[in-house]
Amino acid sequence: MNGPDQQQRSEVTPMGMFDNVECRRTMPDGFVGAGFQSKSLDCVGDGYTVTPDGRLHRTFSSNWNGVPRPLGDLAYDGNLSIYTVEPVNRGWQEYTLIFVAGTLVRITCHQTGTTLAVSPPASGATPAPSRALSAIMESMQSRERVGLLKYGTTVDRGDLTPLQWLQHLDEELMDALMYSRALRRGIERPATAALLARLQARTESLADTFGPEIIALLEAAQSEQVDTPFDDARQASPHPSGPLPAG
Repeated sequence: MNGPDQQQRSEVTPMGMFDNVECRRTMPDGFVGAGFQSKSLDCVGDGYTVTPDGRLHRTFSSNWNGVPRPLGDLAYDGNLSIYTVEPVNRGWQEYTLIFVAGTLVRITCHQTGTTLAVSPPASGATPAPSRALSAIMESMQSRERVGLLKYGTTVDRGDLTPLQWLQHLDEELMDALMYSRALRRGIERPATAALLARLQARTESLADTFGPEIIALLEAAQSEQVDTPFDDARQASPHPSGPLPAG
């Protein structure tokens, strides 16, 4: 019997689905593991991590069929088959992880038939990753899967020069700058709209307060009931009003 969730496993799972397993260990054939897929679990797109101390943790639940599955240590007991494709040098890689009483004790390589015993965790072993770190690792795995489907290889490829890698990095950084500018505009626009609204309200308030007085002064000036500053300036001028003499 496998982990406790296997006892409640649905009779119907999505066809062609699998789960993702992060296992960063050196395998019996020397392959350095990272992101794998597995059909030994629920096959609903959940994410799992084999921790440094050999425990199997669910780190992501896809909530398939509307059923969220709890995260954390599964106390998994039994065999867990994992596989991946390393397209540059190795091709198909498949391994079986053997758990006893919730802890990884042995790894078998399908390609070579070799087995690697896993030493029990030493005192003070690295604790399981936090949920935040697990979420980041799951995101990184997802990005690598997207790249593998799109380009047919991973960053372990050996056909790019250092300058070509730098070109890829430059392009990614330029994309990041564009995203930053787009976000800045999205933040600044509401702030500008709020400022304009405040100015409009203030203008309307001033018009309500002083508008009648200004209109009265203009009407009085037009009927010559009061002197305007223009009248004062005209009287002080040494030149008579009227057209200027011809030069």
